Amino acid sequence: MWDMRRQRRHMNHANQVVRTFGERLRRQYGFLADPSLPTWKNVVRRIRELSVDDYVASNVGNLACHNLLQDLPLPLGTTKLLGLGLNYCIKPSSTTTTTTTVNTITRLKDDVRRIYHLRSAAGDGDYIKT
Repeated sequence: MWDMRRQRRHMNHANQVVRTFGERLRRQYGFLADPSLPTWKNVVRRIRELSVDDYVASNVGNLACHNLLQDLPLPLGTTKLLGLGLNYCIKPSSTTTTTTTVNTITRLKDDVRRIYHLRSAAGDGDYIKT
């Protein structure tokens, strides 16, 4: 009987701590996710709880895209897409690979010549300059 009272008291205290922590999270973030539900269901539930004003205010406002065109407006969605950074910009793959290969081979030739020269192996005769 004494063990059951002690166990019940500890469980009540633990439940109170969890409830207090949950309320603190709700005050801080405005919602509390249900851990028994999958993430996507929590997201849908949260979006349904938002008012229109809260939803509009939750959009990111400090995007990294600035429109410097004075006369021409950007197409719809461009600011949101480019505002996320250069990871969403299209880049050519063939020219960069060719340029990188040429630069690497040129640097390799220069490194081999420099290392040979610094070792003072001029009398060796094995080095063929091409």
